[in-house]
Amino acid sequence: MTDQTESNDTDKKAIVSQPEGGFTATAPAGDEPGSVTNIETRDDKGPGAASGRRAQGPSKQTMARDERRHRSEAKKARKRLLYGIGGGLIALALIAGLVAPSIPSLGPNSDASVQGSSPSIGTPLPIQAAAVIENGALHEEYESLPPTSGPRYSTGVDWGIYETEQPAESLVRNLEEGGLVVHHNISDPMQLEDLRTFIEAQPGYPGCFVLQPYDLQPGTVAITSWGWIDTYDIVDRAAMAEFVADHRNSGPLFMGNTCGADTVLPKSPPIDHNSVL
Repeated sequence: MTDQTESNDTDKKAIVSQPEGGFTATAPAGDEPGSVTNIETRDDKGPGAASGRRAQGPSKQTMARDERRHRSEAKKARKRLLYGIGGGLIALALIAGLVAPSIPSLGPNSDASVQGSSPSIGTPLPIQAAAVIENGALHEEYESLPPTSGPRYSTGVDWGIYETEQPAESLVRNLEEGGLVVHHNISDPMQLEDLRTFIEAQPGYPGCFVLQPYDLQPGTVAITSWGWIDTYDIVDRAAMAEFVADHRNSGPLFMGNTCGADTVLPKSPPIDHNSVL
């Protein structure tokens, strides 16, 4: 009787197995009510599961190595940028050096042998803005007399010496083309001849020069260029020569070395090197 009881107890004893990640206790089928039929315990380390071991970050050596690598990469990137900018600037400089000499100068100072960089001798006057007008058309008054800018005709007078006063609108056009207008109120024949010979002796004459009588103070001379004027109480050849050299071909329109006249400037005589000590 005792052996049978022990056998039944053995049959009813739970079969315990421990799978990976925990263990499961399972009782045989047919257990009496109230007995444990299924007990599961899992060491599930899924998301949110508590862990008794602290998570380890990268070591100090790893962090230092990464920092050095980042700095090296940044330095290389800066060098590539600087090399690119430097190469671009050099290329632009080379292109500019090739293109610039082929661009023609459109300003009044295209010929450096004729005119300097900018006038400085005489009295500058404000440029009077105005358009080209038809011959004989009405226009606003000139801001200075004789005028140095302002309303003008499309063509000027021929270069040369005149015995009568010429239209101001035509003469302003001559100034615009880089010419000089010499106004005088001289009645003395010797002084007038001195002034005439001074004008006729200018290189390229009659190109760029107009000589005419004008209502000035008696015995005086005034020379005008585009935006400039200078006056003289006598025929002062030295002072007038300085103004001529400073202002010839200084107008907004460059018509050539002789301001569009059918004349040429004389070439400078060759240097006799044998005479140079």
